[in-house]
Amino acid sequence: MERDVLASLKFVGILFVAPALFTLLQWFLISLSGQTVAKKMLMMRIVTENGQLPGFLRGVVLRSWVPTAMSAIPLIGPFIPLIDALFLLFNCRKRVHDNTAGTRVVSLWN
Repeated sequence: MERDVLASLKFVGILFVAPALFTLLQWFLISLSGQTVAKKMLMMRIVTENGQLPGFLRGVVLRSWVPTAMSAIPLIGPFIPLIDALFLLFNCRKRVHDNTAGTRVVSLWN
């Protein structure tokens, strides 16, 4: 019986706790350096329109939470991917979350 409980706890940890911790790490990195793990590897960074680091409000809340909340709205949510594609085509290659937060992604290769 105890073995089953331990196996279940490990499963819950892998399934829920590990992704939650990774998400928190990503939010921390965006707030601190404007980079996620992938952006660090690709030498890219999120900056505001004037080149500053976005911080927690712009980097996490406006770039991540607001578009996620918008996608939960019944009549708007299903169209978010289409709107995102249209933003890519017609608005200097910036996506919905970049327009919402007033940010852009820049390369650090220069």
